[in-house]
Amino acid sequence: MNEEEATEGEAGKPGEPPIGQQGGKGGEGGRGGRGIPEGAGGVGGAGGKGATGEQGPVGPRGKGGKYEAIHPYRWRALTIWIVLFTLVGIIGIRENRERINDIQTSRVESCRANYDGMRTIFLTFLPPHESRSPEQIESLAKFDIMIAELKSKCDVQTDQ
Repeated sequence: MNEEEATEGEAGKPGEPPIGQQGGKGGEGGRGGRGIPEGAGGVGGAGGKGATGEQGPVGPRGKGGKYEAIHPYRWRALTIWIVLFTLVGIIGIRENRERINDIQTSRVESCRANYDGMRTIFLTFLPPHESRSPEQIESLAKFDIMIAELKSKCDVQTDQ
């Protein structure tokens, strides 16, 4: 087939030989297709299988074959991205854990300060220590025990 016999459906550009008539020598390593020199190697074809005229399988982006090998630069870039995301994740987890510990410590301190404040306010309404009755002293001892129990529960709240 020559250039004049090529129809628009067989060739991509006018004046070019039809697809399948252009590539390598079929089974001798030629890829076939446009612009690929004879014997350029490769499996499948980006258009044809050479002189046989058969259409080869067209893979992603027309490069031939169903699957292609990943270039080493892409593997390197992928590895770098994975390492970066892992490092960012580890750093983020560590910072988050520290922040949670700070919040828990603050909660315990705040809880203890609240109960100490309640005890201080309650003591302002009692008479001075020398003039307290035995019932007031006993009630104050029970109150101090209750405040101590509540303050000890402040430490336990972080374990829940």
